[in-house]
Order: sequence, then structure tokens, then C-alpha cells
Amino acid sequence: MRMNDLKTGIWGYKKEGVYNYIVSLEEEAARKMAQRDLEAEEVKQEYEKRVAELEKELETVRAKQAAESKKQIDKVEESGE
Repeated sequence: MRMNDLKTGIWGYKKEGVYNYIVSLEEEAARKMAQRDLEAEEVKQEYEKRVAELEKELETVRAKQAAESKKQIDKVEESGE
């Protein structure tokens, strides 16, 4: 419903038409908000998945770096003995 669709009477707009217009605006706003909420949830899930992937990658890199550090320390200790 659009504002132009509202019927007027002697004293202005008819109450039923105004009420229906407000209800239609409210329903449209609720529908748009629900759609945005759904889209936001999908984006959130994608980001959470990506964060989990990056955390796993970081854990792998830290493990490799710790192993390399241990190798270097062992080498230095062996050469110093």
C-alpha cells in the first residue's frame, strides 16, 4: 500500500486506510529486518569458519617454528660441546 492509496473523507484520511498503511509498512520493515538478520548470520558463520581455519594454520606455523628453534638450539649445543 502507498500513501497515494489512502482514501480521504470529510475530516481527512480514513482511519482504516491509515491503519492498513501503517500495518503494511510494519510488515515490510519486519520482513527486511528478518532478511538482514539472516544475511548477517550467514556472514558471521563464514567469518567464524575462516577464523577457525586461520587459528589452525597459526597453530601449525607455531609448531613448525618451535621445531626449527629446537633444532637450532640443539645444533648450537652440539657445536659448543
